Amino acid sequence: MERALVGNAADPRQLKKAGKIEKERARRRLANLAWIVSTTQGREHIWDALCLAGVFTANQGASEYERGIEEGRRRGGLSLMADLADLDPTLYHRMAREAAGREAEELAPRPTQTEEEQS
Repeated sequence: MERALVGNAADPRQLKKAGKIEKERARRRLANLAWIVSTTQGREHIWDALCLAGVFTANQGASEYERGIEEGRRRGGLSLMADLADLDPTLYHRMAREAAGREAEELAPRPTQTEEEQS
């Protein structure tokens, strides 16, 4: 858990230092994400995380509590999508194409074995 970067919000030096720390954290976060999505496996993992976060589905929780949980999860996914767009505006489309290719491969009919091959 991160602690507050500023002890006194009226101190301009503390605010300036906090701003620098926040910029460095954002830079590191994007550098880490760039490293992760540099591989097919990393992009697949991030795509799966977006799917699990529910960014591609409507919020349909049965109760207000469930909808709140789903919306919180979705906001995390949307934040990740924003980071992806900041990193490379074409990355989302690349990941979507790769995911569609995986799905087509998974759902493609498999050749059946003939009786000779089964023996």
